[in-house]
Amino acid sequence: MKKNIPIFVTHYGCPNQCVFCNQKKISGVNHAVDLAECELLLNQAVKYNYPPEETEIAFFGGSFTGIPLEMQKKYLKLAEQFRQYFYGVRLSTRPDYITPSILDMLLEHGVTTIELGVQSTVDAVLEKNLRKMTHQDTVNAVELIRKYPFSLGLQMMVSMYGASDDDDIRTADEIIALKPDFVRIYPTVVLENTKLYELYQAGEYQIKSLEQTVCLTAEIYRKFLNAKIPVIRVGLMASEEINSQNIIGAYHEAFGELVQNEIYYQIIKEQLNNKKTIGKKLYIYCGEKEVSKVAGHKRKNILRLNKEFSFCDVKVCPDPLRKAYQLSLKIEQ
Repeated sequence: MKKNIPIFVTHYGCPNQCVFCNQKKISGVNHAVDLAECELLLNQAVKYNYPPEETEIAFFGGSFTGIPLEMQKKYLKLAEQFRQYFYGVRLSTRPDYITPSILDMLLEHGVTTIELGVQSTVDAVLEKNLRKMTHQDTVNAVELIRKYPFSLGLQMMVSMYGASDDDDIRTADEIIALKPDFVRIYPTVVLENTKLYELYQAGEYQIKSLEQTVCLTAEIYRKFLNAKIPVIRVGLMASEEINSQNIIGAYHEAFGELVQNEIYYQIIKEQLNNKKTIGKKLYIYCGEKEVSKVAGHKRKNILRLNKEFSFCDVKVCPDPLRKAYQLSLKIEQ
């Protein structure tokens, strides 16, 4: 698994603040790091001896290509000084901040991966969330980036202000059509000091339960799995800062694991369709590393299977030959 050395340029380069965004709370960093801080962080990272071929310096938390050009170059030139320890540079930015001249500069300065904050492909949702961009901006950016040797990631959010479940499914389908190298999926949560918090307080934004959000995200995740597009992250990164805040909505430290639990439960249910189960034993064979995900958080999946299908016993059995999401079931008296 690849490792990122995160450098948070909090809100730096962003033309406005989207209704849901408070990067200071999400990242735990209250300002965009300056060059001296950046150098300190990189020197500290070097001491961990991460495998260079698996590690990127990552500029997160803002819109990197919206930062003044000379400052972008200063960050990237500093990163180049550490190239013997890291194979490249990863950055996140907005789709409407991608141009050929920017991409030429990024390539020249060792950038290897670009992540675009798509969030939604539905223009009405983007407008309500003050994204000040359109789906066509994303399409244009992807077409440009694909002319270069960058790895491309697209980020989406579920349950944004003004978005229906169908809007989120549509976003996933349209992201798949763009064929990114990987994706991230984030649930929308309500943070203080955001416009979304004000909308929530006024009753204009209705939050979904954790369970509803997990189920919707699992459906979307499976779409990416079926399209063979890796999902490298699901849910916000847990941190001391974010855990200490009063976060409203579908936040859970192990959100990604809950989503994978739900995916496995749905796969099992599909395989049990029309089978006689009452009073019988169920054996589920899965990869060795997947046992806890199949069993579910606090054995939730096992408890659900017992209740819904009336098994007398359910056992999860590790099989070293099976990969993730490869299951086989055996039902016995």
